[in-house]
Amino acid sequence: PHNDDEETEAEEQIEIPSFSLEELLLPAPTCAVSQIGPTGLAFIGDVVFELFVRSRMIWPSRRTSDLQNQVVAMVRAENQSKLLSIVLERFPLTQKEQVIVTRGRNTAATKG
Repeated sequence: PHNDDEETEAEEQIEIPSFSLEELLLPAPTCAVSQIGPTGLAFIGDVVFELFVRSRMIWPSRRTSDLQNQVVAMVRAENQSKLLSIVLERFPLTQKEQVIVTRGRNTAATKG
């Protein structure tokens, strides 16, 4: 038998924080990019780049396996490095941005 009282108690025990969309999408207010280590920067950079590539590759429609293979090929470190070179030629970075990019790239150089 279904007990509505038990279900209500379970729902009341779970506290779901209330965030605006902006709060969910922006870094935590206490987050200082200068305090994020090179591995963390590289990790986030890889995720952002893969999301960009996935969003560009979904049209025209493809089989999921083909889509995955193409995305994996595009997000390889070698391709990221080539693309970064092109971006840096066309869009000069501020000194602060250069420091962040260099810190994120240094992680790749230290990986075995």
